[in-house]
Amino acid sequence: MAIAIIALMGSCKKDFLTPKPLSFYTPENTFNTPEGLKSVLVACERNMRYEFFGDGAPIISQLIFSEMAIEGTTDKSGPAQDLNLQITPTAQLNHTDFNRIGWYWYEGYKGIKYANTAISYIDQPKWKSEEEKNAVLGAAYFHRAYRYYMLTNEFGDVPTVMKEVTAPRLDFYSVKREVILQKMKADLEFAEQWVPEVTSGGEVTKGAVSHLLTKVNLALGNFDDAIASASRVIDGGAHALMTQRFGVDKEKKKEQRVTTEGRIGTYIHTHGKLGVMVELNCETDFVAKNEVFQQLLKDVCMQVAAAKPIAIRREDIPVHIIEEQKKIFMEEAKGKPTNIAEKIASGKMDSFYKERCLLEQPFIKDSARTIQDLLVASIAKIGENIKINRFVRFEVGEC
Repeated sequence: MAIAIIALMGSCKKDFLTPKPLSFYTPENTFNTPEGLKSVLVACERNMRYEFFGDGAPIISQLIFSEMAIEGTTDKSGPAQDLNLQITPTAQLNHTDFNRIGWYWYEGYKGIKYANTAISYIDQPKWKSEEEKNAVLGAAYFHRAYRYYMLTNEFGDVPTVMKEVTAPRLDFYSVKREVILQKMKADLEFAEQWVPEVTSGGEVTKGAVSHLLTKVNLALGNFDDAIASASRVIDGGAHALMTQRFGVDKEKKKEQRVTTEGRIGTYIHTHGKLGVMVELNCETDFVAKNEVFQQLLKDVCMQVAAAKPIAIRREDIPVHIIEEQKKIFMEEAKGKPTNIAEKIASGKMDSFYKERCLLEQPFIKDSARTIQDLLVASIAKIGENIKINRFVRFEVGEC
């Protein structure tokens, strides 16, 4: 028995002591497929979200330290108190209680690292087509360009890293902001040709590339190029300029609130031969004294004097006037097929309403806006519901 055990022990090999890893995660065997390389871009997409979400989002710091916003508190410490001390190299540059400017440095170069990895290994996978390869390369160019745009916007001249760093380096040096942006412009122009119009949520689209290219063109002072790239976004079909101001839906909700306060405004014109009275209502007497409210009341009075509305809304026009107008318009379309005549009359009635209903009339001081637009804008500024309750217009010689 002892001899058998000794023989068994002598026959054992030591390689069972060598651990066998379940997988090997190295660049060579990770980024050798399209899916592996695309996973690098997922990290870029994920980290980009952090700029806009979370407690003390970094974008807030950027807005406060720009001309777009201002820190309003003066009675306590805040992100923009003692500005010259807040942004020194030894200050708290990535803290929600101070500012997040340092975040752009740290996360900027992290995003550049990810993008450079995708760019460096772009030729390693076996791609289905050149289009697929260039779309991924274009997306990586976008992410790198976005980070460099933000870095140069925050810090001016910064060090550039244009390929994957595989070993420790100490030879970094700053490059002129304009030189960096010129390189980003060229990369984005390439990306714009290959990145798809529509992608899954969070991925780079052609519209996003053109938008960033517009910002880079503006930063370089290439205004004609900026107009061209912006026009490609606007006219591309996937995006469009806003036609209504922010907060319209919110202001519509305020229209349901009761208005029991307000003022009566008057306007006398043409040597006392034309007079107008308008009742404008709001929720509180405090708002009725507000300059915005008072100006709105004055503007509505002048509108009634100049544009001669007969009602505030369509539903306020007496039925007999509507029927009389329809009859006139149908008579004007006489001789045409009934369905055509009705469409003509309907179109003319719509024009009639826009001419004679106060809320639908173009504002006499700005024809691009209606009185309804003016009312909504005032509600947004004041924060209370406002309604035109009634008006009367007198002119010498009219009955």
